[in-house]
Amino acid sequence: MIAPPPGGVELPERRLIGSAAGVAERVRVYRRGDALEVDTSSFFRITRHRVLFEEVELATIHKGRNWRAVVVCTLFGMLFGMIGAANQKAGGAIVSSLVLPPILFAFVGMALPGWVVSIQSRRTWTRMRFGVRHAKAHRVFEELLTAVRETQSRLAAPPPLV
Repeated sequence: MIAPPPGGVELPERRLIGSAAGVAERVRVYRRGDALEVDTSSFFRITRHRVLFEEVELATIHKGRNWRAVVVCTLFGMLFGMIGAANQKAGGAIVSSLVLPPILFAFVGMALPGWVVSIQSRRTWTRMRFGVRHAKAHRVFEELLTAVRETQSRLAAPPPLV
């Protein structure tokens, strides 16, 4: 726990549980108490929002592909192949040593799935990408589902009769 500010309440610990990256943004997801804090940075702007467990309506885990990496590797392979084909003096070993690694990485990228965990509430949503770390993705997903169920059942329980 973090030391309470003077005259304030004590804040729960903030713990990183996942991240995601897009072309122009980086997302880091933290767990703090009964909510997820999502920090999104795009270029020079950083925003923070919360996904409250009491408002969660949908939680999913699914396979995804990192298409950007596949496309970039394929384009590099094609570029090196064209350079090698344009140079008549280059030997086949040099051309294949330049072309094969990017093409091989592209095929591996198509074959291996990446795991994505998405959490959606009434007002906002977040996602976390785990690459090929199947066990970690499922562990985080189960942890979040347990926390959401506990929070929502605690709030749905009738108040005690006094």
